[in-house]
Amino acid sequence: MKISLITMEYPPQTGGVGNYYYGLVRALERSGFSVDVQIIPAMARWFQVWQVIKKCRADIIWVGQILPIGTAAWLNYLLTKKPYFVSLHGFDINIAHEKKSWLTKQILQSAEFMTVNSLYTKGRLPAVADDKAVLVYPCPHIKTSPADPIAEWRQKLDIKGPVLLTLARLVPRKGYDKVIRLMPQLVRRYPSLQYLIVGRGPDHKRLESLVTELGVEANVKILTKIDDRAAAALYGLCDIFLMPAQTRGSDAEGFGIVYLEAALAAKPAVATVGGGVNEAVVNDETGFVCRPEELLSRLEKLLADPALRQRLGETGRRRVQTQFTYEKQAPALIDRLRSLMIAGTDFKDS
Repeated sequence: MKISLITMEYPPQTGGVGNYYYGLVRALERSGFSVDVQIIPAMARWFQVWQVIKKCRADIIWVGQILPIGTAAWLNYLLTKKPYFVSLHGFDINIAHEKKSWLTKQILQSAEFMTVNSLYTKGRLPAVADDKAVLVYPCPHIKTSPADPIAEWRQKLDIKGPVLLTLARLVPRKGYDKVIRLMPQLVRRYPSLQYLIVGRGPDHKRLESLVTELGVEANVKILTKIDDRAAAALYGLCDIFLMPAQTRGSDAEGFGIVYLEAALAAKPAVATVGGGVNEAVVNDETGFVCRPEELLSRLEKLLADPALRQRLGETGRRRVQTQFTYEKQAPALIDRLRSLMIAGTDFKDS
């Protein structure tokens, strides 16, 4: 079977969605599928995407973003009966419901099936699509190794005490400001505590201003130019990974792959309730999933108990190693694609 993935996010672009597609594409290719990847500009309109789809010689179109790529795939299906499937990640289905509810239902109803990155995302589907959902969890892209320059980064950042780490795009929803506001209290008890913020985004200047306002410049560092090897080192360097993400209207954390990347480095995670984070972090087993007002107490509990951090971190690492690899996750997608071939479609095994 020949598949054409049409997406706005794919390496060398950075981001969890692109890495998710990259991992699945490699798994599909190892299973004998032929996958052609077409990267569409972020500002492309549906009729521009349609021009790309019309030229595809694949047996099935893989829709990377429901809007506008799904719109083009649906219209093309109405004209040519070219089948397609859609991958959904949380925010995309929420915003599609909000902006174009009728169109969203049409796209999903005509799709052969859709992949969802969490049970939370599955729960956001309209009734017409619920029985078509295939759960395929994201898997860590960044993996730590003994060769990662942890000692080098410890020296470079002048780390002398415990380290908190958040690695994500700098947007208000990720909750960086909640942690920064707790730093004055935490620093009184742990004067050498460091909070490392890793990422880029529109909230950068606001966060810098907040750090200055609270007088915690010596304890909070914002790092923007970090590659995968450096990120792996920082996962290994930190004592606690936290991302108190919050739902803002239609914008929610559909899953949270960074929690699993930290777990792979045997680090406990602290998250706040909302979206699909409770599928990435198991409360009291691989970290804590708490209410925003409990964030301080959970951090203090972990900072005071190295043995607890180690136990939660090791449990998290075993969970990722046994459940969150593309060898474990991709078969659900592979089986659904093969079932389409067996069902008597016109697909040809490539």
